[in-house]
Amino acid sequence: MPPANRESKPRPMLPLILGLAAVAVTSTWLYKRSYGNPPEAPTAEEPTVEPPTPEKPLDEALDPKDKQLHNIYHIAFLLRQKLVPDVVPAILHHAGLFHRHVDSIYNDHPVLITQRSAPYLCLETPPIKSSARVKNPVRKVVFSIQSCDQGWASDSNSGSWTWFTAGVVRREGEGSTPSELIDHDDDDDGDETEELEDMPPEGFLKHERQILRNDVASRTFKHHIVEWTVDSEDEEERRWVSSLQNGDRIAVRAWAQYQGWTNKIKSVSVGTYTAAVI
Repeated sequence: MPPANRESKPRPMLPLILGLAAVAVTSTWLYKRSYGNPPEAPTAEEPTVEPPTPEKPLDEALDPKDKQLHNIYHIAFLLRQKLVPDVVPAILHHAGLFHRHVDSIYNDHPVLITQRSAPYLCLETPPIKSSARVKNPVRKVVFSIQSCDQGWASDSNSGSWTWFTAGVVRREGEGSTPSELIDHDDDDDGDETEELEDMPPEGFLKHERQILRNDVASRTFKHHIVEWTVDSEDEEERRWVSSLQNGDRIAVRAWAQYQGWTNKIKSVSVGTYTAAVI
């Protein structure tokens, strides 16, 4: 074949190489310029997130590398000066540059949930809102929970019977009635639990799945960090995050099963990370 034909063949790897080079050089430089040097890699002895306190709210403890929306726009603008605009959203995604929304509660006196008072609605987020004009903008959800069980068990090998779940609250229409998210027993014994107010959601609960279970027979509050991403290898987790739409709310519920089991809740936080540029 003539050399001209060989030279005219498309080279699909070139945009990928340019994108990777941009991620490795441009994004790193911009990150250092905006936020300083990134933190060192975490180790088992040094957790990435410090336990929240009243002096340090959960939204600060959840992710110390918060990306402000205006900085993301600025980085996207600079990338588009040198790259094809279509590759910029993918670069921002792989660099973890998302818009973060955090909602949290902190209890000075831990809330105690027994079998009779479960399930208990710990937190319901406001509707998801994203600046990106897409139906499913969520890329990551991070749950931050401080909790423990009653501190003892007759059989520590039987597993934990106190846990948390997350579901999607979606309004179906103006005529929708609230889902039966709360199922409290009015005859609950008050010596074990605080008075809890029902917080019914404004829609229907969908896609509820387990976040975590407490350690068995532990009196010490543990700070759990659970992250679900749209890129997860777990298909159920990936589909759950991908299903979130603008206007959806995330509801976190606490559970306890069997007599004697108590779910003690000190704090709950939900961080929703959405695409900022599409």
